Amino acid sequence: MAKLLVTGGAGFIGSVLVRQLIDRGDEVHITVRPGTNPDRLDTRVPKAHRHLIDGTTDSVFSAVDAARPEYVYHLASLYLRSADVSQVTPLLEANINFGVQLCEALAKRGAPVRFVTFGTYSQFYRTDPPRPLDLYSALKTAFAEVLAYYADAHAFDVVTLTIYDSYGLGDWRTKIVKVLAEATRSGNPVPLSDPGIEIDLTHIEDVARAALIAGDVAVSPGDVAAYAVSGERMTLRELVHMVEQASGRSLDARWGSYELPERRIMQPVTGKALPGWRPRVPLADGLASYFRSASET
Repeated sequence: MAKLLVTGGAGFIGSVLVRQLIDRGDEVHITVRPGTNPDRLDTRVPKAHRHLIDGTTDSVFSAVDAARPEYVYHLASLYLRSADVSQVTPLLEANINFGVQLCEALAKRGAPVRFVTFGTYSQFYRTDPPRPLDLYSALKTAFAEVLAYYADAHAFDVVTLTIYDSYGLGDWRTKIVKVLAEATRSGNPVPLSDPGIEIDLTHIEDVARAALIAGDVAVSPGDVAAYAVSGERMTLRELVHMVEQASGRSLDARWGSYELPERRIMQPVTGKALPGWRPRVPLADGLASYFRSASET
């Protein structure tokens, strides 16, 4: 049984990952922030394994000292599509400061650690050389450089997973599948962008399982590995058609009424596949289950 620390365990991906880790029999510790919704925390995580992070370095050090993890799954982040001046500090605190505090606490312990974290395909707005799409993506790229330093200086072995779009039951995020599903139920027009834009979708269970596999993939201490968690790709028009088939209802798609920013990704980058992982839930099956469960509630 491994000792694990998960940040972002109250998030959609993080909560599913925590469940899978506990089901596997691991000792799971999580970080929580003031105001975290307790309903999104797995009830099987004991209170003694829920470590409050209040933004201070001391609180992060205390969490690491208490958990003494062999593995860290760092999912905590803050995404904002476009940030104004007032939101820059929260973005830095969530996407840089907390991660650096965590790495410093782990380095102080001096024990070997596998550090698994998530990147985003929007770090590759242009791929030669790589260029981030927006400020959030730039901070993700900056933190990747931070992790490279800790791997080199403190012998972390680091695995970064590039994530595309995910979906699944209970998703509270404003993601494309949820938006389309709500439109099928309401019958309201749904504003959409370019029908030719490509979407890469992976079921949430498969995304979390990729993180589990990343914890065990062969990486030497001091090395950094990066892999992509890519499911099924299709155009937005094709996705709308699949949602209509799965739901048995037509969508009133208003193409071109959702304005895309000037900087946009029409075709996501294709990354290196994670060894030992393939999606188990085909999109057609995942959508069918999504709408079947929704109709039963």
